Amino acid sequence: MSGPMRGFTQTLVLGNKPLRSYLLDIIVSFNQGIEVVEIMAKGKNISRAVT
Repeated sequence: MSGPMRGFTQTLVLGNKPLRSYLLDIIVSFNQGIEVVEIMAKGKNISRAVT
């Protein structure tokens, strides 16, 4: 993530990192003023994005 993006939407694509890493990214995004975080995944990671 780079710099504050007030009021925008951010897309987060799940990969092979631990889930808590992505959760931290989401929390930081909301603290920076991002209003919507879209969570996307492909293949076997889809179940991680949906739960």
